[in-house]
Amino acid sequence: IESESGEEIIPIPDPPPVKGRFTVESSIRATKEVDIAPHYALELTGRYTLTAKVHIKQWGKQLTAKPVKFDITNGTVLWEQIFGLPLKKGELPGQPRQVRRYVLQQAKHLNAMSLYARVDDGLDGKVHRVLPICPMVSFNKPKAQVGPKGNLHVLCQTGAREYNYSVIDPGGTINMRRHYLIVTNRPRLDFKDGKIIVAGGYQLTRPDDLPSNKKVGAEPELIVTSNEPRPIPNIKPPVPVPTKRTGT
Repeated sequence: IESESGEEIIPIPDPPPVKGRFTVESSIRATKEVDIAPHYALELTGRYTLTAKVHIKQWGKQLTAKPVKFDITNGTVLWEQIFGLPLKKGELPGQPRQVRRYVLQQAKHLNAMSLYARVDDGLDGKVHRVLPICPMVSFNKPKAQVGPKGNLHVLCQTGAREYNYSVIDPGGTINMRRHYLIVTNRPRLDFKDGKIIVAGGYQLTRPDDLPSNKKVGAEPELIVTSNEPRPIPNIKPPVPVPTKRTGT
């Protein structure tokens, strides 16, 4: 990673690991996602250039991908709340609990408004993760609540009639994502049986839902046109209509 001035940003402490083996067949493209945020101190606003290198062991070569530019901008804080981390297995109640903070921020890029979540240790503390949640509208602020287990529940309007509902854990991972549509009433955060739920609206099914609605291990249904020969219809030859005789 390089800054606008050409200064190389050194990773802390090591470059991000790229795990998970996969095979790319000939003429096929593949995308591998890597979270670089925990490994680089990108604290100053500006434009940065990211270059990825791929080492092919069988060829003994290292290929360099086309550089990608990205921007670090300041976001506007919409909401924040300090919370205590839930007790881990084996920890006794009554002990001092570690605290963290959830922060919701909005940022505008290319005339598009987006909502981000930040998990940190408080003001001037360590930032554990910053992650995008969804696009957002400017006329309706998102609603947020921290649940009993320390998860952040966010309901954000993404369009004229659509909402995004996301649940984020204290580590900064989105564990649930759902989409809702305004029908007779608007979706809203509610509390039922000790849990935070979404009341109202109509739940949609989207490919980016988390957890996915697809069955585990299920393969997509392949639709192939039938090439089986069809029987040739038996077409009878036309029968000539007898001509009528006219009197003389």
